[in-house]
Amino acid sequence: MRGPSRVTSVGPRDLVRPWAQAFYAAYPAAAGVLYGSSMYGYHPTIALFERALPALPARPVLHRHLADPLLHTTVLNAAADVGYCVV
Repeated sequence: MRGPSRVTSVGPRDLVRPWAQAFYAAYPAAAGVLYGSSMYGYHPTIALFERALPALPARPVLHRHLADPLLHTTVLNAAADVGYCVV
């Protein structure tokens, strides 16, 4: 991995911020960026810019507390995927 991809995945945040700001300015139609997250095993991750807000629903399609028993398995699986422990 080289160039911006490497910087955004594992680089110091003080290098990533100016790159993201330059990208934001250079591509005014972009609603966000797709990158490999160092916190999620470099799986594809989306970071949305505030200009993506009009594309999002006004209200969530699903709204539940993380402690909701119906979400228990989903929360445990998501935590396991990124190596976190649910307490």
